[in-house]
Amino acid sequence: MTRLEELARRVVDAWRGFDLPNALLDLQRGVEEVDRMREVYADEIQAAQIDCNCDVVQVDNDAFISETDEGVWVSAWVFVSAPRDEGEDLDS
Repeated sequence: MTRLEELARRVVDAWRGFDLPNALLDLQRGVEEVDRMREVYADEIQAAQIDCNCDVVQVDNDAFISETDEGVWVSAWVFVSAPRDEGEDLDS
């Protein structure tokens, strides 16, 4: 689970309790951190798009970033075909 998802779930849980203002502040900080990471690592996102975009892998401009000591991980979409019955028309 991403940090942003974790914070969003905390907001949903806090909705039922009394800590909603603090949960919303944490979520706001989390969103700001995601935006900052995308700005700081814009070149790495672009490099991943150049190196990896193809028919089955797509790196979005708003990819999530995960820092490591050696570099960064850039999130990507991987296309997986839906299983079809043999002889099934793709348009059906």
